[in-house]
Amino acid sequence: MISTVGSQVGVPVDGADRFVRRGDVDVHELDGEAVLYDLVLNTTCRLNGTAYFVWQCCDGKMSVDDICAAILSRFDVGGAVARRDVRMAVSAFWESGLVERMDDGVVA
Repeated sequence: MISTVGSQVGVPVDGADRFVRRGDVDVHELDGEAVLYDLVLNTTCRLNGTAYFVWQCCDGKMSVDDICAAILSRFDVGGAVARRDVRMAVSAFWESGLVERMDDGVVA
């Protein structure tokens, strides 16, 4: 789903957590997939279509559970798979520093 440079997925996220994309990350989309380039850390992250959809949902308004519901309505996948994949993607984004956790509408 996600290929990152210098990152290991494993940071736990809760269903109620909300994350927002960092504004200084360049996004290059091609055929429904994307490559993220972190200008600060000089790293890249390749996303497949599902991971790119999760990335787009990290707007600070949608919770992890909201993103799971959006995945279920858009893709032909079961609930357990959606929860696992969304949590894995958001965890990778967060651990890589590509998103920031929101706390009561403010970046935590």
